[in-house]
Amino acid sequence: MIFSPIAWTFAFQKQFPDNSSTDPQAAGCPFENAKTTMKEDTVKIRRWVSLMLVVPAAIVLAQPITGTGSDDGKAVRSVVDGYFKGFVKTDFDMLAKSFHPDCDIFRIDDRGKIEKYNVSKWYKGLKMLPPDVTAKMNPEMKIVAVDVVGTAASVKATIRFPQNTYTDFLTLLKSDGKWMIVTKTLSMEKHVGKAK
Repeated sequence: MIFSPIAWTFAFQKQFPDNSSTDPQAAGCPFENAKTTMKEDTVKIRRWVSLMLVVPAAIVLAQPITGTGSDDGKAVRSVVDGYFKGFVKTDFDMLAKSFHPDCDIFRIDDRGKIEKYNVSKWYKGLKMLPPDVTAKMNPEMKIVAVDVVGTAASVKATIRFPQNTYTDFLTLLKSDGKWMIVTKTLSMEKHVGKAK
């Protein structure tokens, strides 16, 4: 059985009551001032225990709540699923529903430098690919993790091709009740032993 911090406090107070009428002689204490000393020590202990139990609980309750299983969490997953489907089908209308027009993409280029470009540049690159080339490779796409706090969310997703795997770290924001991807940071890992 799990007790709340408040329940533990009441249990402690019941175990160590503030009983000023306790006879020190009955407790085996021969001193005249033992009655007052016992009372003061008990009150101090009760206060410290109450503080130690209640303060951590207040800190925990004050932490942001992640909504991976909430309606927002489901909506975020739906946006990423739309990105996956639009990417495979090269459907720019579908991609536009997932990516904000001002979305920036970050990656490490061939020189090892950070490269940043707008999502529109990525769209142009996709348009240059042969039709259905992505679908024919049948990539395995998966949402690895979702974290939602208020109007912001982050998603880790992977897109696995036969020769390499892309890992996306997506940032989403909710505006006017709608979630959209505002940044995409990607990393590519080649599969060892696979033909180029």
